[in-house]
Amino acid sequence: MKLTDMAKSSNRQINKFMESRFGFSIDFDRLTIDRAEQLSETIDKNLHKIRHSSAFHTAERNPRYMQLIAVRESLSQWIYDRRRQLTEGEVGTAEVL
Repeated sequence: MKLTDMAKSSNRQINKFMESRFGFSIDFDRLTIDRAEQLSETIDKNLHKIRHSSAFHTAERNPRYMQLIAVRESLSQWIYDRRRQLTEGEVGTAEVL
């Protein structure tokens, strides 16, 4: 799976990919938007450290770096989808009122 494919994938497909490549999955059912944003922020900090280190030129061969990118992308997609659902719900409620 390419990173660009993650945006088109369901949470189940993303977890299947992460389980096969990295040996873990994300429990999206128990995840909150606040927790997902915190995790994403922490991942961004770790990616920043790698990108600004001497190891940056070989980062794409580092499994940890690739794992961080995959998790960040899946969290970003989940946050986007969740916010869109909440916004659509609020619009629907406003229309009813």
